[in-house]
Amino acid sequence: GLLSRMVGAKMPPGLTLSKIREYLTQTYGLGPERSAGALVHAITMEPASRLGSEGTAHAWLDQVVASYGAYAGVSIAKGGGSTAAPIAGAPVAAPSTAPAPADLPERTVSALDFVQVLLAIKTKKMPKDIA
Repeated sequence: GLLSRMVGAKMPPGLTLSKIREYLTQTYGLGPERSAGALVHAITMEPASRLGSEGTAHAWLDQVVASYGAYAGVSIAKGGGSTAAPIAGAPVAAPSTAPAPADLPERTVSALDFVQVLLAIKTKKMPKDIA
């Protein structure tokens, strides 16, 4: 479908849909339903051209997750599922009072979510702007 086409055309070689889901789980602690919601939301933010590296794709996914969190009305922060050690020299986020990402309740992607995404694509708007 739309998501598979976007991943195949816009993500760097080797970054598959399963690796994207794994990144969302390990980096943000998103469960399968929240990951699905973020991925459906990603369709409305499709990059204009193929992303050149996995790092660039991860930065784009970070923007997608932030936008999805705003749309869904939840705070999603990095650190939910990752058990990897921090990378030397990488910025460290300040402590947050937001609930841990792993504590986010799952939310099934509804038919309304799909309709909003399709309308957003058609009208070149974000799903949150579709009433």
